[in-house]
Amino acid sequence: MPNAFCQAGSTEGSAGGRLAGSDFTVSGGSTSDITVALTALGEQVTSGISGFDAAVFVDLLDYGAVSDSTSANFRLASDDPPTFPDGATANCGGAVFAGPDVSCPFALNVQQAYTNTTNDDTRVNNATVTAVSPVTGEQYSMQCMGQSPVVCTGGNNALVAFYA
Repeated sequence: MPNAFCQAGSTEGSAGGRLAGSDFTVSGGSTSDITVALTALGEQVTSGISGFDAAVFVDLLDYGAVSDSTSANFRLASDDPPTFPDGATANCGGAVFAGPDVSCPFALNVQQAYTNTTNDDTRVNNATVTAVSPVTGEQYSMQCMGQSPVVCTGGNNALVAFYA
C-alpha cells in the first residue's frame, strides 16, 4: 500500500512509521490546542511545497484508539527548510524524491514499478525494476535497496528515493 506510513506494528525507521506525534494532557470537560511535532520521517515527507494530506487518529495511553479523522481532513506541512534522503535534491510529491539527474515523472514511475513488482515479503530485500522515463521515452533498469527509504540507482546516473 503506497504512502501508508503508520501501520499496526510499524515503528520509526521501519516500513511505515509515524509522521508526527504529541504527548499531552487535557482536563476532562475542557478543550485545548495541541502542538504536534513532525518526526524525521514526517519532516522529509512534508518537505514538498504542497505538504502531505493525512488521516489522524487519537490513541490514548492505557485506553486505546478513541477517534479517527473519517469526518475531518488534516494537512501536515512544515515551515522548515526542505530535508531529503541522502542524494535526493527534489521532492516529487509526498514520499517520492529525485536526485539531480532525475525528472519527477521518472521518479514516480520507478516507485510505481517497485510497488508493482514487489510485495511485503520481498520489500526487505533488494529488487531490480524497469521504468520508463517520460522525458527520454527510454526504459531504464534501477537497483532498489533498503526499506525506509527505498533507494534506487541506475539508468544514467539516476537516484530515486521513496518510502514504501
